[in-house]
Amino acid sequence: MLLSAAPSLLLLANRPAFAANCSISGFMSASVGTSLTTHDGSLCNGWSPGNWKNNNGKIDDWAWDRAVVSRQQTFSSLFDTANMVGVSGIREITNGLPGEFIRYKSGIDHSMQQALEGFFQKGSNANNTLKHAAATYLNAAFLANGGGGTAPDLWMVDYISTTDVVGFYLLCEIMHFSNFLVPQGTTCRYERDGMVIAESQNMTQTSYTSFFESMSDGQGSNAWQNG
Repeated sequence: MLLSAAPSLLLLANRPAFAANCSISGFMSASVGTSLTTHDGSLCNGWSPGNWKNNNGKIDDWAWDRAVVSRQQTFSSLFDTANMVGVSGIREITNGLPGEFIRYKSGIDHSMQQALEGFFQKGSNANNTLKHAAATYLNAAFLANGGGGTAPDLWMVDYISTTDVVGFYLLCEIMHFSNFLVPQGTTCRYERDGMVIAESQNMTQTSYTSFFESMSDGQGSNAWQNG
């Protein structure tokens, strides 16, 4: 069954990490349904929504250019399964049986700047998830394009990839914030290159929020940032 893009968001929230310090596998073990098993939040101090929406030190228009994202670019243009690299995507699971990868694009058509400002349901988990997911994506894109330079801060090493940011956020939106009604007995999971990264039945709204907040908590080095 193909899931279409949701025209609007209803609610929002969630959390993950894999593999090293600041990736989805370090934050949770999706394969066994546990969370926060090896993730070290102290190493995931990426720049926050506030850092990106305001020109703080090096986090200015130069940083946006290095991330190859404009302030007016829509959130949905980035958070789209079509942008995920490798053999990665959101797979529908019906009655325990895996189906095909689904095509899904975020229903949030506001700009990245608006997402960072927290336009959606102020103070809610949904709002916090959205703006921190936007900041996490910018951190990941900035670093993927060499933004950390030759002397990166600790949190910049092994930071989550843009594909993982997109996959984890879309899993959250599909299951919690879109107007798509998931059929009874159906769940979704995010897979990357043959690995199961996160399964929707193991994730709550609050866990998504906690993850993205930990990845963009604004505790990155001021010394590096102000360079």
